[in-house]
Amino acid sequence: MSTLKVDTILKRTGTGTITVGQSGDTISIPSGATLNSAGTNTLSGIASEYFSTTAFMDNLASATTVSNNTLTQLFTSSTERFDLGSNYSSGTYTIPTTGYYVFYFFACLNSEANSNLRDSQILIRCSKDSGTDYQAIGNFNSNNSRRILLSCSTGCDNFTAGDTLKAFGYINSGDGSTSLFDGSQDPLTWWYGYRVH
Repeated sequence: MSTLKVDTILKRTGTGTITVGQSGDTISIPSGATLNSAGTNTLSGIASEYFSTTAFMDNLASATTVSNNTLTQLFTSSTERFDLGSNYSSGTYTIPTTGYYVFYFFACLNSEANSNLRDSQILIRCSKDSGTDYQAIGNFNSNNSRRILLSCSTGCDNFTAGDTLKAFGYINSGDGSTSLFDGSQDPLTWWYGYRVH
């Protein structure tokens, strides 16, 4: 084995591509060494599991009315902010590759009248293990409210390719009327997810 000691490697003439190694080789960076990537650059050919190449965010652009005392899927027709990897459609995210993901859901639930909100719930429902719910609940008992902000998350959990995730909400209004999830471009009700590894 030979050792090449230099301070700078430059292309022989002009600028262009400098190749290190060949197909089948392993380029090793020893423990304690630092790979310093300065300036504007593009890393290509590196395994995608080291980057979040799949992620999405969606929000309600306007208030969405839901039936009272009924668990309702949200975001079926909403404002998709972005969808890296094209795995999100009509309120449903499909896990493209087995791995660890994080999903987060934030919602503003509104009974539209003072002292009218009895119970509320939001959840992220996953198809894995015959159905898994990650949820948050608000219960006012006899001290009804009007509006509540709830959030829930899957945390960093392992999902299998083909698993689907959807966001649901539930409002129990004291007068039995329909209620709504507040929405705007701010946004007030939204959810997102991304792959960690």
